[in-house]
Amino acid sequence: MMGTSCAVEIQSQIDTSSDAGPDIVGGIDQHVKEMEAKIKAFISSLEAPLKPRTYDCFIIYSRENEDFVYNKLIPFFNQNNIKYCEHQEHFELGKDILDNVETCITHSRRVVAVLSESFFDSGYCMHDLKAARGYAAENNMHDFLISIKVANCDIPSKYSDISSSTYADFSEDVNDRKTWLQIKKAFTEFRLASVRIEMSFECQTPKSSGRTNVTEVVPGQEHSEQEGQDDMTIPKTGIAE
Repeated sequence: MMGTSCAVEIQSQIDTSSDAGPDIVGGIDQHVKEMEAKIKAFISSLEAPLKPRTYDCFIIYSRENEDFVYNKLIPFFNQNNIKYCEHQEHFELGKDILDNVETCITHSRRVVAVLSESFFDSGYCMHDLKAARGYAAENNMHDFLISIKVANCDIPSKYSDISSSTYADFSEDVNDRKTWLQIKKAFTEFRLASVRIEMSFECQTPKSSGRTNVTEVVPGQEHSEQEGQDDMTIPKTGIAE
């Protein structure tokens, strides 16, 4: 639905109409090429978090919370064009479980953790959560994990980053419309970026004075935001109109 791509295209042009001299123009051209190489190298270093994703999210949940996931969350995702993956539907048969988890995490824009006492008691959930947090830390992805609390539970102290982050809370009312809207916005708001770098050099020669301009355009880094609309579709199964 919303795979992110980062196409790197740098266009640089030196205005040689002024009498700056071949040595100066050649020197500036060399500096421009060096800067282009540095920018491309920087973008390449961000390849992991910027690469297109197959899914909008990977859902981590315990067996005790299957009812919420299959009767509330997944219908909501389907009706709002949010592409998800989860172990029962998307793990490949015959493939190592840990490899399946890694594939789902690295091919998803975000990870959704369905929090409850049974979630923190599940060894599989704890492994998946650890893998997701590790991947986010390694790639400097601060908002990678989205938590949905479906029951009152104590969050272990070692997961203080989860308890201190804003999470969707259905522990009191699973039909709360504002909470469903929060979840939708988490997946439908996105940012487009491009950057324009302009440099100019004053050059003076014995014959005349001129100005040599260098312009670089790097699509992909000047911030503009487009937010999702507040209209939303909530599954009819148990969601109040």
